[in-house]
Amino acid sequence: MEDAYLVRRTSLGDFVRDLISLIQEQVELAKADPALQQNGAVVVCSDAVSIMRIKLAEDEILQARCMLATGIFDAHWRSEWDALANAKPNEFSIKADKLLVDARLINIILTHTEQNP
Repeated sequence: MEDAYLVRRTSLGDFVRDLISLIQEQVELAKADPALQQNGAVVVCSDAVSIMRIKLAEDEILQARCMLATGIFDAHWRSEWDALANAKPNEFSIKADKLLVDARLINIILTHTEQNP
């Protein structure tokens, strides 16, 4: 009998896309109201990216493509991102926009990988 916690209910692509949607939502909320949302967005996005990195390891080819195309696998990504919790809104916005570009790239890579296994 298979353990319940090992059963996948969502495909890897859909799971990662849900994380991307969460990141996009948090960044937009933080940019709209930095005083109330920026710190929370940094925490949520950091955790979402960490989970995404772990999940992408389930598919080595997909992971390699994402590593080559984005900055979220850089050794210092998390510490640099976490430092933005108290950054000025314009500095946060610049880094957040880079994260959104990386998220869009991952989405494109997912779509390409699914269409061309």
